[in-house]
Amino acid sequence: MGVTLKITSNPGKSIKLEAKKLAFAYLKPVHDSHKKEEILMLEQSTQGDFQRIFFRYRDAPPGLKPIIVHWFMLANNVTDSVHLFIFQSPADTWDANWAKYGPPILGKLNVVVSMPSQ
Repeated sequence: MGVTLKITSNPGKSIKLEAKKLAFAYLKPVHDSHKKEEILMLEQSTQGDFQRIFFRYRDAPPGLKPIIVHWFMLANNVTDSVHLFIFQSPADTWDANWAKYGPPILGKLNVVVSMPSQ
């Protein structure tokens, strides 16, 4: 079980890709590599300048213990940033681990918006 945080700053400047498009570029190969029944949640919404994406899937590579992976992604073209928060747990203890750690951790996130340097 664990939490991972990935932040990509200035993708528009460095790789010439808008933050919101980069977020979907992160998501697409993971989404496409899983069967429909393994996708447990895929929701997106906009809040102000932020594109919010929630993605949860079951990952069960042959020979490995199945896990559930939950992504919470924030992409903002104005600040030129993508924040990806990943919570994962073994599938057999997902419900208990999510209840105890998922919302308490992800619910306390504060993203400080700063404009990219010129």
